[in-house]
Amino acid sequence: MKNTNRKGDIAELSVAKRFMELGYWVSYPFGDDAPYDLIVDIDGELKRVQVKHLKPRNDAIHFRLNSDSGKSYKETTDVMVGYNPEDGKMYMVDPKEFKSDLSISLKLNKPKNNQTIGINLAEDFLI
Repeated sequence: MKNTNRKGDIAELSVAKRFMELGYWVSYPFGDDAPYDLIVDIDGELKRVQVKHLKPRNDAIHFRLNSDSGKSYKETTDVMVGYNPEDGKMYMVDPKEFKSDLSISLKLNKPKNNQTIGINLAEDFLI
């Protein structure tokens, strides 16, 4: 699929559907210029959600923490959800919980050397 807007739309709808299946209310901000894609009511708390269409690369899912305009998602969202179109899995992260201001990587498989320090396993962030 070549159209990046279409990829984003599919990711947003897939994530919204998943939140609804989990029993949460989902709302969309009006217009295209909101700094987040969805608003999800999780147990009475509204969360600003940024959705990303992410294909695995080098055995990991990679979240960029800055928008194309240069704004940090740490400031404009409460959580980010990455949608993997290859298997339909979704990974939710709170960008404020990570030290990096550039990106977050979630490993799809445990390292062969059994390293655990500094490793974020994707399975721990599945929704």
